[in-house]
Amino acid sequence: MPRNPLIERYYEKVKEKYPHLKEDEFHAIVNHPFKYFRSKMVDPDLPDIRIKGFGSFQVYATPVLNAIKKHEKEILRKTEKGTLKENDSNIERLKMLEDYVKENPTLFKKINERRGKSE
Repeated sequence: MPRNPLIERYYEKVKEKYPHLKEDEFHAIVNHPFKYFRSKMVDPDLPDIRIKGFGSFQVYATPVLNAIKKHEKEILRKTEKGTLKENDSNIERLKMLEDYVKENPTLFKKINERRGKSE
């Protein structure tokens, strides 16, 4: 994996403070919160995430519903074009988002009420 030149420059500035850390270990430590964040972003449960110094991240209903519409349109487009494959990433993502909606009915009930729909 290519190294980030900004982390390399930072390491050069602070390596005297951390003589016990090798450069590879320093890179791993700096990148860990981002790897953790990425691993949670692909988790089907879409949990709330808090990373000290960066903030809290949570799922909102409207972007989920917009993503569902986007994936449905893309699946329809590929179906009409004849290019939809069984293992298409849009199908997998759509299923994950639809499952999330089913598992979190209160979050989506509120948005449907605001939009004047009833479930």
